[in-house]
Amino acid sequence: MKKTSKTKSRKKDYLDAVWDHTTLGGLISALRSCDEVSQKDLAEKIGVSPQFLSSVEHNKKMVGVKFIMKVAKALDYPPEAFLELFVRDWIAKDGPSAEVKITLVG
Repeated sequence: MKKTSKTKSRKKDYLDAVWDHTTLGGLISALRSCDEVSQKDLAEKIGVSPQFLSSVEHNKKMVGVKFIMKVAKALDYPPEAFLELFVRDWIAKDGPSAEVKITLVG
């Protein structure tokens, strides 16, 4: 299957967004912007209010793995990039002794 220039551009934007953001909220916001998805549309797709999504993007709310998986699926990105920042955010919030358990099933 031949990749279109749009696919290549999206991949480049995705990689730039992953490397350029150090928080989960910043990454969600950047990927959403790269794909020209409004905050309202993404919030509706994942079943939260736009205000809640805004709070997440501005790092005012912590979320769980289920939320991350919904966002990854809705934006059609692999969850691994989100999960690394999720863990980093929790450790930053709770300190290096924070216990983080992640279980991904199928």
